[in-house]
Amino acid sequence: NGEYSKAGAIFADYRLEDDYDKNYNTIIYGHCMTDGSMFRPIKYFFDSEYRYTQAQDMKITVVTTEAVYIYEYFSGYRSEGGYFINTFNDRSNKGHYYNFLKNLRARNSIPKNVGYNSNSKIITLITCTNLSSKPDERYVLHGILDEYFAFEG
Repeated sequence: NGEYSKAGAIFADYRLEDDYDKNYNTIIYGHCMTDGSMFRPIKYFFDSEYRYTQAQDMKITVVTTEAVYIYEYFSGYRSEGGYFINTFNDRSNKGHYYNFLKNLRARNSIPKNVGYNSNSKIITLITCTNLSSKPDERYVLHGILDEYFAFEG
């Protein structure tokens, strides 16, 4: 809302295209706030004894001025690397992108069978685990685009 916040804000990766539809891996970052705000629910999901059941029905919804995008849970894990930070907006090598998706599925710690191909679009949500022993560790959730509703206008 343009006001100062000591906590910061949820934000998209600077390498994304301005036109949301052109992004193949929409990367969004948010703090894991102890007050339950921002991306704290991601930690709650990973800590839940019901996460395997919840993953089966999980949806991630993004609303832009042009459309509503609904993603289905695709993969989730903890990571200290940054290999998942690639927008793949250059579509010249679809095989490389497909292998990237296969790698994300292989890292999945909460099994769910979801189909994908080299044209699939995903969202990547990233937040810190807040572990002092692993300051670079992140929770990473990926959703695969399942539904799209454009606004008329």
